[in-house]
Amino acid sequence: MIRTLKYITYGTVLIAIYFAGIYTNQLLQIPSQPTNFADTTSAIAALVGVLVATTTITNWKKSKIQEDSYQIIKSYVAELVLIETTVYEILIENTSICPLAGNIVPSQAFVAETFQNIDALRKTLSKQHRKIHQTKNELQFWGGKLTKIHEDHHEELMKELYNFQVVADCLRNNLQNYFTNGLTTIQQVLQEYEKLSNYHLKINTTLAGRKNNKMSEMFTIEG
Repeated sequence: MIRTLKYITYGTVLIAIYFAGIYTNQLLQIPSQPTNFADTTSAIAALVGVLVATTTITNWKKSKIQEDSYQIIKSYVAELVLIETTVYEILIENTSICPLAGNIVPSQAFVAETFQNIDALRKTLSKQHRKIHQTKNELQFWGGKLTKIHEDHHEELMKELYNFQVVADCLRNNLQNYFTNGLTTIQQVLQEYEKLSNYHLKINTTLAGRKNNKMSEMFTIEG
């Protein structure tokens, strides 16, 4: 799209030069050959039209790029919200079957259903993790970027999400062993659960930076 607009702009400039040449040539004609008023008027009108069209196309191009930048920004923020929700749901699902003080012993059917939910959420989070990384990379292409502090927040979030997923996998395996064959002790399960809770807290703290800032404090857009 941008390349096409560039060619159109070049074309309109060439047309403008052409008509400017016609007008200049007519103005420089010798007195014995009077200038045709209708031709001169047409040339001027055509030149003005070309200049207006060129300006309109240039402004439209700039506006379209900014519009696309805002759309990418909206997608980035929406993905942050989805990640926050998914991380919380993974923690809640694990909490429901972990042998924590005050929890009742879950039935086998409930444990099996919870494992299915956890597995689905883990896949969702993995996709969201990749997606937000891709969206962030697209920002620069459309003339947008994160401010320095939120660039740092993004990098920190990527690390925390990776660690959260690693621990979630370990906890999932420990819970599986705990409920099926007893190869994992309660202490081992609780250690992994505590790690998961800590990473959940870190992710929430990082994401809180977005909630406490306006869009203009998170992003910059060229032009």
